[in-house]
This record gives sequence, structure tokens and C-alpha cells, in this order.
Amino acid sequence: MRCWWPTPGAAQAGCLQTDAPCLLGDDDWVVLVPPPQYLRAYSFFVDPTYGTSTLVVVRRAGSTGFAEVTLECMGPLGGWQPIGSGDRFEYAHLELYRGGVGTVPACETSQHRASSDEDFGIVVWGTDHAASYGYPAGGTLRSINEVDVIPAG
Repeated sequence: MRCWWPTPGAAQAGCLQTDAPCLLGDDDWVVLVPPPQYLRAYSFFVDPTYGTSTLVVVRRAGSTGFAEVTLECMGPLGGWQPIGSGDRFEYAHLELYRGGVGTVPACETSQHRASSDEDFGIVVWGTDHAASYGYPAGGTLRSINEVDVIPAG
């Protein structure tokens, strides 16, 4: 399976025709939450009936650097990788289930919570035989720019 970004602010995951044989997953689109709309806490669900359930967590550096992100069932997350130069953003890829078995036994439930002292984002992914889903775990709707949209007419 491959992930790619066909346009800014959107991610797609799935199998390309040239990936044969690729039996896990199917195309799905996820609208990404921009960093100014990240939150400090999320409650979200995964579907444990899918073959895999994974998270991609993105954190940005605050005034004192990168804050710890904690998944309630797992504790503080590790395995952070830099995005770009690595001084502003990092990501962690976490697998919660594979083949119906939890990576961490405490994470074998479908409801999860994550929190941090700084804003961060989460994208939830699930894949199975010719099926997949993905969604951002949440985001705020606060204004992130000064653009005024004037209706036509």
C-alpha cells in the first residue's frame, strides 16, 4: 500500500494498479487538518474488525520545543520522525491492530483518547481486504486567516 498527497491538504492511501498483488486496503481520501486547527486532546474510534488500525500523529514545536503526546492506552508516544528540516514538525506512525491482534493489549478497544500540553493532529487509518477508511480525529473551526468571502451577485 502507498500513501501520497495529490493536492495540498489532502492525503490518499490505497493500491495502485502497478502494486499488484495488493490485497490490503483500497483508495480512500482524507482531508488533512491544517496545523492552526490542531487540538490538545482528542477522543476517537478505530474499527477493530478491520485487518489493521493505525494512527499518524503530527506534533509541532511550541515555545519550549516538542511536547510529549500521550495515547491513553499506550502512554507517551515514541518513534518521532522529522518532517522537512525537523525543527517545526514531527510525526509518529502507530499500529494499534494487525490481523485482529492489538499491538499493545490495552489498546485493543475501539475508543481511544490522546492528549498533550501543545497542539497536535491525528489521522486514523484502517485497512482490510479491498477496504479502507481514514479520517482526522478532530480539529477546531477557529479562523486561521483574514480572508473575507464576498458572495457573488
